[in-house]
Parts: sequence; structure tokens; C-alpha cells
Amino acid sequence: MVLSRSGVTGLVVLAVAVLLAVVIMACGGGKPDPAERWAELGVEEAEFVFADGVTPDEQEAMKRELRAAQVVFAEHFGAVTSDVTVYILDADQYEERIVSALGEGHGFELTCGVAVPGEALIVAPTDCPEEKSRGAFLAHEYFRVLQQDAGGLAWRRQVGTVRQGVWLGWIEAGSAVYASALVSDATGRVSLDAQRDRARSTWANLAQPFPRRPTDLADREQMPLFVYNAGFLATDWLVERAGPEAVLKFFRFGGHAAAFEAAFGLTFDEFHIAFEEHRLEVAPPFE
Repeated sequence: MVLSRSGVTGLVVLAVAVLLAVVIMACGGGKPDPAERWAELGVEEAEFVFADGVTPDEQEAMKRELRAAQVVFAEHFGAVTSDVTVYILDADQYEERIVSALGEGHGFELTCGVAVPGEALIVAPTDCPEEKSRGAFLAHEYFRVLQQDAGGLAWRRQVGTVRQGVWLGWIEAGSAVYASALVSDATGRVSLDAQRDRARSTWANLAQPFPRRPTDLADREQMPLFVYNAGFLATDWLVERAGPEAVLKFFRFGGHAAAFEAAFGLTFDEFHIAFEEHRLEVAPPFE
């Protein structure tokens, strides 16, 4: 089995259990499946390689989930790619691919998967947490492929250099959470408003401003909560201001502080001040 091919944008590995849950929860959602509009994109089907035991119905369900994400992202962000291979592997194969991509002792806690910069590898075993089995995981990681296609973050491309400037790492995960939330909303699983409310509640419980840099947090274990929840809300706020296409423009313009201003129309300092005011309106600290 060959795990790469000429011109491949990314390698996606998804769990059977994840997408089975997606299909079950999508039933009765009351909204037309965006995958029904997939043919209008005029793109080829992404390549899929399935492990033994995956039934034809399960295979089709996985393909439809990717088609839905492609439609939603093309409509909101103006970007789509089918130059991606989708591998369905078990947990043992997943771990082998992680080690192959990142090396022994990679230092990441990768329960569901990861998009490796430069290789755009996306993986997922069958033990995804429940909250990531609601159609969010596939869309989340597929959006990371689009980020990398656009250019990714500047400091990730500067291997061996000192990371300079403001902290913008949150926009990778935050915008991917936002993108997957759009898919969940479009497929009738969880509305965008409900996901906003959940993220705001989490932030209100944290009762801290959005950090300007990771070192601002006294408890570094809280970082994922900020990156995924506040990062999602920050992306949502920026999209309201500049439109959804500005998200990938940020990565396309270079993924640095100047690109942030060019894409969203305000400096990071201006964003930080305005977003703190927004926090106190939508996520005031719990008493």
C-alpha cells in the first residue's frame, strides 16, 4: 500500500466509528445535506483507501461527509481541494503513521489526529472523544489542509528561526473549529448559535482575558480551552467583521501580524482591545 502520490495535498486518516456517529446524528436533522450540492463544485472525488471490514454503506457515508465539508467550505471560504487521500486505519495503524510522520517521542497528545505541516497528514483512530465524533473532526482536519494549502502560519515555515511577533497560533485551531461548526450547522447536527453558547459558557467559567501570548496564562493546562473555545469565538468575531474569506486570506498573505491586519482590517492590538470588550458582553465571568 502506497501512502503518498504525486501532487497529493494531504493524507487523511479517519476512524470508522467517528463517521458512523456522524451519519446517525445527521439523520432527522431537518436540513438538506450539503453533500447533495457536491457535484456543482466540479471537482473530482478525493481518493479513499479503506481498511478491511468497512462496509460499502460505511464507505459511502464517509465520502458524503467529506463532500459536505467541501461544499460548505467552498461556499464560505472560496476554497476546495480533492487532492487528498483518505485512509481509514485502526488505532495501531494510526500510531504507526504518527511515529512515521513525527518521529519517536514527538511530544504531542494526538488522540484523534493531526495535520502535519508540509505533509498535511490527518489521522484519526476509533477512540475519538465523544465531543469530536459529531461530524466536527473530519471537517476540522480537512480545513487544516486548506490552511496549509493557503500557506499556513509564517513561523511554522521558518524552521530553526526564533518565533517573532504576536501570538497567532490560536487562529489555526480556532478557525478550524469555526469551520467545522459551519458544517455541523449546515448538516443539522448542532446549530452555530448553540456552539457559540457552549464556547461562551466555557470562557465565562475560565474568567480570564484572551491571552496575548501563551506565557500570560498562569495555568498552561488551560491553553487548549482558550485555543479551541476562545479561538473559535475570535474567528467568529473576525468573520462578522471581515467576512469568511478573510480567514484563508490571513494564511495566504503570510500568516503573520501584517497578514492579520491585511486580512481582517485591524492590527492585533486593536483586535485584542475590541475582543476583550466583546468578551465582557458575551462571556462575563461567572460570579
